[in-house]
Amino acid sequence: MAKDDPKHDYSFNVLQEQVATEDLFEDKTHQRVANTLNNLIANTDQGLTIGLEGGWGSGKSTVINLLKHGLTSSEEKTLFFAFDAWAHDGDPLRKIFLESLISSIDPQERDEKLNQLRNEVSARKKTVVVKTEKSASKLGKLLSLSALPIPVGAALLTAVKYEKLLWSWQSGASSVDFTFLFGILFSFFPLIALLVWANWGDKDTKTGNVKWDVLESESEENYTQDITEDGERTSIEFERFFNEILSYVFDSKSEYAYEQAIIVIDNLDRVEPEYAQNIWSTLQTFFQHRTSSLNNLNHQWKNKLWFLIPFDREGIKNIWQGNSALNGVSNDNSQVAASFMEKCFQITVEVPPPVMSAWIDYFKNCVEHSFTGWPEKQKIEYIESYTQCMSKLDISPTPRQIHTHINRAGVIALHWSGTFSAEAICIYSLSRQLMTESKFRVALLDDGIPNSFPNIQAVNKLKAELAGILFGVEAKKGMQLLLTPEIKSALSDGDGDKLKELESKHDAAFWLAFRACSNDWMVTDSHIDEYKLNTITAIYEAFSDSKNKVISFVRKIQAAFLSSFDNWKLDEFSYEAGLRALYNMTDKNEELLSELGKKTKKRIYRIVNSIDKDEFESSELCQLAELETFLKDSKAPIPRKHYIKLDIDSWQNWLEHCKKEHARFSSVAPQKSVFEQLIINSHFNQNALNKAYITTLEETFSMFPDNKLWIKLTPSIISWFNLNGREINAEVLFKLAIKVLASGSPDEKKAIKACVSQAPFWKRSAHADISTNPSLPFLVAISDRDFRDNQYVGTNVKSFFDKEFDKEMIAYAFDQFKAADELTSIWELAIDDRNEFAREIIRKIDNDDIFSIGASRVDEISWASDEETSTMVKQLCKSGAVKNIQSHVKTKPQIYSRTIYLLKEFGDEQAKVFVETLLEKLNREQWFEAINKHNELLKCIPENNPYFGKA
Repeated sequence: MAKDDPKHDYSFNVLQEQVATEDLFEDKTHQRVANTLNNLIANTDQGLTIGLEGGWGSGKSTVINLLKHGLTSSEEKTLFFAFDAWAHDGDPLRKIFLESLISSIDPQERDEKLNQLRNEVSARKKTVVVKTEKSASKLGKLLSLSALPIPVGAALLTAVKYEKLLWSWQSGASSVDFTFLFGILFSFFPLIALLVWANWGDKDTKTGNVKWDVLESESEENYTQDITEDGERTSIEFERFFNEILSYVFDSKSEYAYEQAIIVIDNLDRVEPEYAQNIWSTLQTFFQHRTSSLNNLNHQWKNKLWFLIPFDREGIKNIWQGNSALNGVSNDNSQVAASFMEKCFQITVEVPPPVMSAWIDYFKNCVEHSFTGWPEKQKIEYIESYTQCMSKLDISPTPRQIHTHINRAGVIALHWSGTFSAEAICIYSLSRQLMTESKFRVALLDDGIPNSFPNIQAVNKLKAELAGILFGVEAKKGMQLLLTPEIKSALSDGDGDKLKELESKHDAAFWLAFRACSNDWMVTDSHIDEYKLNTITAIYEAFSDSKNKVISFVRKIQAAFLSSFDNWKLDEFSYEAGLRALYNMTDKNEELLSELGKKTKKRIYRIVNSIDKDEFESSELCQLAELETFLKDSKAPIPRKHYIKLDIDSWQNWLEHCKKEHARFSSVAPQKSVFEQLIINSHFNQNALNKAYITTLEETFSMFPDNKLWIKLTPSIISWFNLNGREINAEVLFKLAIKVLASGSPDEKKAIKACVSQAPFWKRSAHADISTNPSLPFLVAISDRDFRDNQYVGTNVKSFFDKEFDKEMIAYAFDQFKAADELTSIWELAIDDRNEFAREIIRKIDNDDIFSIGASRVDEISWASDEETSTMVKQLCKSGAVKNIQSHVKTKPQIYSRTIYLLKEFGDEQAKVFVETLLEKLNREQWFEAINKHNELLKCIPENNPYFGKA
């Protein structure tokens, strides 16, 4: 549309919702139905109950009106009474029905007989005379009399000279002051009267108590009261009144002298089910001509009474559905409704919906009549859009629906004066007729046009117009208002998927709204931490593949997020995931890590130095440790610091808090002297270790295994292992020895392995309980690969490895070898048939670490089946281990002949290509050597290889 078109003001004529007096449809469907009813009534001797079936707005009221006009021109004088059940929903049914019937016959209330019946039906007035006599009781009279001396007493008391009054026992007292005495007596006369009444007053004959009523019913009072009865008429009264009314108006001597009566019960399918059932119950005498006191009489009007009931079949179903639901009874409502209609309706006449061509012509006529101020082009566009939409819905609109839609569209166009297209106005009007505002908003956010209506212009442009109409703004602003709440909600909830979906569906409109509302959602210092983290998460999940679109926003978020670091609630929220998302989105990574590192280091320093104070906040430790881990993973670790505050006692306290909060810090270390103190206090020179300090030592070593301050640890461990009288069970030290094997110097590793393999170690360890010392057997297997043939190794260890390992023990065994950095030992131990546990680890553990170092040992897998070998070779290829040995295989193909064969048979595509290339490059001498050694290169001979032929 052209906005502010001076030639067209978009004025329109409102289409009134009136019952038509003529059939405006081309096929005259309604007129034909009315004619049929007229003929039926004229040619049938006995009155019937006729059902007029049609959907809401299909034109049933139009048919009834056409029928009424047809009967008016008939020679037979007809009483036509339409009772609107919907208009009287909730009123006393029988009473209002009879009153409405009388008013229909005599609207001016001139007929004396009908007025009398009207008053009787309504039970207008009653006059009630009430007589009440009221007077004062004896007590009342006594109190009235006793009050008379009070003014005299008050006057006497006023005249008394109180300064001269003396008590009788005081010196100077002479005669009695009668003025004062009588003043007091007169003033307190009512009180004296009450005291007298309390002792000698009248008593109640029933209770025997003194009567204290001041008034009693003796006087007489007359008044008249008008009362209107609102009660319902009984069924007997209803029949009697109905008979009197119809008998009177059908009497040939009356001024009416009706020859037939047609009663229409309209909108019965729109009222509450219970009320509708009451109507059926009330009128069933006439509907079904049942035997009753009324039907036993030979009334002249009985065979001339017709009932016409317009109804919608779905509405009738609901009447019985409501009743079933109320009683908790499940039943086939369609069958009940059908049975009901068969009993009530002797004839059912249908009002068919208009055919496509008929309603389109009618619609065009309505548009021409209404849109007088519209440009012709817009009218054509509007008609085309409406026709397409109705075709999509596969329905024929009723006249009422057409009028409602045109009126709604006319108001919108008048309001906007050409701002929006006729298509947008049409689709908006239709959509809002079908759905609520909230549902329409949701539909605009989905793909396509609401209700999947056909569209002429581009989808995004049309949706922008629909949003503009919805929010009462221009199209551009409309999409912004539509998307802004959704964008803010997605950011607030951390819903990146929703944000991504909005962007993919609305594209340019989304980014326009995203930028326009950025001041509303942008992270600031004042926002709660949850909102900040959710916003970062949502943006990362939605736009990690298109960072450039949001980079300017990410910079602002980064600045606001870090500036509030001191207020982060580390005891409530985890910030690591949010920081990783921010790190992956920002273009200022170094700035982020630098500022975060400084702030985290400062906060760690503060909390460490409050270890022995009341303000120590252990609940922050877990999240602080996560921040430290994030910085370490991002190649910006916080340097390790030996805190003077952490002496040996404070260090133990620190570790206890960290363990409780599941926190681990690599940047927090105790005083340097603590390392040696732990070794000394563990009592390695005594038979019994100090459990508290050795546990602390083991935890500290796990955190800082590479610290040079552990120089005395390995000799101390070996010294204690060799003590003759040491305690047998020492799991913590066996566990510690495995960790030393992983991080110690070559000499330290060699010394521990030698110790474990020799007799002094086994004097006590041979008696250790493996269930109490689970690390012992693995310390032995790691230290001595030939432990099964070592005469000193105890049977407790050897028998342990003879048992079948379950899944849990296999995982534990793998962890022990990994902790000692001795995964290669697993492959070496697996060569021995007695070490089935090592083979089970290789078979069952799906971990790249074990296979990444196993390629050099793949040719030693003689103990596995072809299927197991195939699985292991595939795992080696997957872990990248084959790439690590390719250079060795190329230079020493004879030594790796079985490896080459296994890769050729079971390797992945890359491994097979490598092998094929290698085999093509082998020269005559190398093939000759393979023939002499009869190795497995002979299983890999390529076709038409000239060098092999020469060999």
